[in-house]
Amino acid sequence: MEYIEINGAINLAAVSSQLNALSFYTDSYEFLLTKDMVIYGYFKDSSTEYGLGNLFVFGKTIKPNEIVSSPSNSIFAKLKQYGSSGKYKGLLNYKGEIILPNIYDGIHLFAYNRLLIEKNGKFGVIDTDGKVLVEPKYDQIVDAWEYTIGVVLNGTVGFMDINCNIVIEPKYCLDSIDNNFHDGLIVVSEIIDEFKYQYCIDHYGLIHGNIENITPEMDYEPPYEDYINNNEYSDPLDAYDGDSDARWNTD
Repeated sequence: MEYIEINGAINLAAVSSQLNALSFYTDSYEFLLTKDMVIYGYFKDSSTEYGLGNLFVFGKTIKPNEIVSSPSNSIFAKLKQYGSSGKYKGLLNYKGEIILPNIYDGIHLFAYNRLLIEKNGKFGVIDTDGKVLVEPKYDQIVDAWEYTIGVVLNGTVGFMDINCNIVIEPKYCLDSIDNNFHDGLIVVSEIIDEFKYQYCIDHYGLIHGNIENITPEMDYEPPYEDYINNNEYSDPLDAYDGDSDARWNTD
C-alpha cells in the first residue's frame, strides 16, 4: 500500500476518471467530486482487484446533529459533540462509505496492513477496515520489525503485537525506540538504581546475554594544585605575591 496525495480539483478529477477506468466503470468514483467534501489523498492498494482496497482520506465540515457518535468504549465517547471542521480527516472506502469519521488531525501509512491515526499530537492504530485498534494515546509509534510495534509513552518505550496488544509494558529508555528486532532479539536500555544498563530481550521481554552498565563516566576534574602547576598561562611569581627579589627561587 502507498499513499498518493491529491492536490486541487483538477488533480482530483483526473484521479476519479483514472479510477473509473481501472474499475471498468463497474464502480463509480463520482463521490470524490462531492462539493462539500475535501479529498486529501488516498491509500492505493494494489493487492486487491480493481483497487477495491483503496482508502480515501477526506475532510468535511459537519454539523453536530450529523455526527455519528463514537463507540461506547472509545475515549471520545463522553466528549460533547460540537461538529467538525473540514481540516479533520477520516476515511472513505472505494464505495464512498465512511469507515472512519473525520475527527483526526492526520492518518498515516504504517506497516502490517495498519494505519496510524493522529489526534492532538498523540498516535493510535487502525486496520484497513477503519477499526480503531488503539486510540491515539502514544507519543510515538514505530515498526520494530518482526511483527512487533514499538510505542513511546511518557518518555518510556514498550512493545505490542500487530493487533495492538501490549506484550512488554513501557519501561525502557527512549533511545531503545531506535532499535529493531533481529532474529528474535532487540537491544534495549533501562535505568536501574540510577545507573543505565543495556541488554537484549526477546519478544516476551526475557533477557538474553549479559547486562552491561553503560552509564557515562564523569569527566575527571584535576585538583586545584595540579591545575595551577600545569597552566601554561600561570606566572611563577604568583607564588611570591609578585616579589621580584624571589625570582632566583623559580625555575
